[in-house]
Amino acid sequence: MGKNGDWKSEGYKIKVDDKDDGFFRVNCFSPSDELVGHANFKISTSMKDWTTIVPDPTKLEVCTVQVNEDHQRKGLASEMYRLIEDYTGAVVLNGIGTILQTAEAKAFWKSRS
Repeated sequence: MGKNGDWKSEGYKIKVDDKDDGFFRVNCFSPSDELVGHANFKISTSMKDWTTIVPDPTKLEVCTVQVNEDHQRKGLASEMYRLIEDYTGAVVLNGIGTILQTAEAKAFWKSRS
């Protein structure tokens, strides 16, 4: 749960939008149905050989994550990650963004491990 509240008891809704193309979007809605956050994930890929890249359906990469400032610290980002892992059966990787991550993102990943 986030530091300032519990998203579920406050009436937030979180839904997966699966386009069936290897990309997934998770949307967060406020109690008044306003879009207040989202996360985009893609199926991870790896090199099979020098010329072939293959998908790895057991792993997801984070493309973007955003929760509007007024709605942060309620557990919304944590729930988006948990929900997409349950939905896909894959694990979300802490990918290339470690250098580019905000202090909040670094704290999030630290709490997730």
